Amino acid sequence: MRKFLTIGELATLCELTTSKIRFYEKKGLLNPHLIDDNGYRLYSYRELDILEIIISFRKLNLSIAEIKDILNQKSDYDFLEILDRIEQQIDNEMLRLKRSLNSVNKLRKSYMDFQTNAEKMMYFPKRTLYIVDNDINIGKTEKEVHDLVQKYNLNYSGNNYLIFTIITGSMNISCLSVYRDDKKLSDFSTYTLEEGYYFCMNINISNFSELEEIQNLVLQKCTDAGYEPIGEFVIVEDFTTYSFSKTKIHLTVQMRVNINKS
Repeated sequence: MRKFLTIGELATLCELTTSKIRFYEKKGLLNPHLIDDNGYRLYSYRELDILEIIISFRKLNLSIAEIKDILNQKSDYDFLEILDRIEQQIDNEMLRLKRSLNSVNKLRKSYMDFQTNAEKMMYFPKRTLYIVDNDINIGKTEKEVHDLVQKYNLNYSGNNYLIFTIITGSMNISCLSVYRDDKKLSDFSTYTLEEGYYFCMNINISNFSELEEIQNLVLQKCTDAGYEPIGEFVIVEDFTTYSFSKTKIHLTVQMRVNINKS
């Protein structure tokens, strides 16, 4: 009479699938007690206990590699040390999740502000921008963006910059504004946007060919409100808005105005 467990019986006791048990065997965590003359894999209390250890540690989010290292130790493991390690991993994961939640909340606020404050008047102090290119097209090609980032060793995905395009006369000036001091920009020439009130408008466009129409719209809205445009036409690109849509480009346009109505 057979006294050991088949793989199916082992799976039933441990509430696993047979494929999961085979997976653990393939990864070197478990071996059958014996294989009988008919090729059946049979398991003893020892394998049942090992499988319970594997299940317990997997519930605590230990990786397969970590569990394998524990099981392969010649001497018994220090259970409290393992729990301390798991606790540290949980603390790290909680910190990561908290940071992710903060990012979600910031993006939500940014998106809602963009949508609900489509037009507004804002006061800005004098702003110093770092010039990266003069007299270029607003719609930079992919290769031009790559070359620009490489040339100045910028962190493209770090969300540390705002891209400003200043349209003054027939010239477009491409600049960067930084949230934090960046020594990489210390040798750049600078462009100053004067302090004052700026009419700001958030827009969604499909491509940059629409900007001339937007520029005319902003001018019209300023004059209709009785404001005198006295500054450059400014286009602001924020890296954080790139995830707002896969079909639209989110921009903010600004124009300094005289708010003293005649």
